[in-house]
Order: sequence, then C-alpha cells, then structure tokens
Amino acid sequence: MHLIIKSGSAKCLNILLKNSGYYQKWKRAQAFFDKYFIGKTVTFSYGCSKKDISIMTICLRKNNFQHLLGIKYKFGAKVFWQDLKNNRIIWDQLDFCFYKGQNNNQPQTFESKMAIIDFLPQLMTPGCRVASGGNYENLTVDALLRTGRPCLALGVKNPFESGYFNTTLNIRPQVSHKGTNRNSIKFVYKILVSSNSSDSVIFDLLSKKKETA
Repeated sequence: MHLIIKSGSAKCLNILLKNSGYYQKWKRAQAFFDKYFIGKTVTFSYGCSKKDISIMTICLRKNNFQHLLGIKYKFGAKVFWQDLKNNRIIWDQLDFCFYKGQNNNQPQTFESKMAIIDFLPQLMTPGCRVASGGNYENLTVDALLRTGRPCLALGVKNPFESGYFNTTLNIRPQVSHKGTNRNSIKFVYKILVSSNSSDSVIFDLLSKKKETA
C-alpha cells in the first residue's frame, strides 16, 4: 500500500501507518538490527582487493534506530525501540523526522526509506559494498554501507572507531556520483559480529571459508 501524506500531517501518519504494512517493516528492521548490531561490535573488512584491506567498525545503539526509519517519537528514541519491541506504540505520538534544508519533504523522505528498508538483510551478505561518504539528504556521512546494486545504503559516521548509522538512503534514484562511481565502491570480504560472550563470522572471503551466523 502506498501512502500519500501531506507534509506535517502527523495525525494522518499515525492513522494510516496502522494499515499500511509499514509497521511490519519496522518490526523486521528492528529484528535485523537486534540480531546483528545492538549490544555488539560489527567489523567489516573491505577493500578494492584482498591485498588492500581496510576495517570499518559499527557499534549501533537502540537510540540510533528511530532516525533510520525517518520518524520521531514524542517519548524519545530509546522508548520508541522498547515500545515497538513490546507492540505498544502510542500512535498519536509519532511524527516525521525533520530534515533541515530548503527542499525538505518529510513524507516523501519517509516513504523513500520504507520502499527499501526490507533490503537490510542484504547488507550482511557477500553482496555488501562500502562506498565513499558525502552529503545526502542534508546529512553528512563518512561512508556508505550499501547493497551491491543501487538500492539501499546506510550512512556511516565515524567508521574507523565506534561507528554508527545516521541515515537510511534509497540510492536507486538519488545517490550522488560518490555513491555510484565504480572506483569509489569497495568489496566487503569479511563481516565479524562480536559480543561479550562470543564472536560470529557472518562470512569470510579472505580465508575462502564461509559461515552462517
């Protein structure tokens, strides 16, 4: 179902979301981040070739999740995570994120994210890529973690220390030349998910050994 929502119509948003299928997209996205990122350190080994490897580290927190959906919750990002987890969202406390800039169009930005959010699992496969950063949707990112084909990308801030995702981008229609220039796109050869109790190799093309977490 495709929603047509006028800018600033928070009341319309919270009514239509219940019947749009978007809520289930949120739940699937939450399950994805909960499985791979929350409370864990995820290390991506990537490069132009196996002989030229760089490391990107992601340490995602629950309060980063809300913004990736393009919404805001009156009670805050951490409460949104928990209320979504427990299926007790208070619908009239939802609104669109506000993006600074003259071309800000909140509903369309939200729907653009929803159109590609189900592609998140592709980011944990050998089809994953790392691309150059830049300015996207009035936000600055240091790098892009993206699918192999132009579709979904997550903007990464501070990728060489305790990185985190700060935006979800539909790169099919709108990514700049920095995201599509073949020379700026690098292959992901290994993903390691580490927690206090264990390490899980999602895949490892460096050692020609592939495992499934």
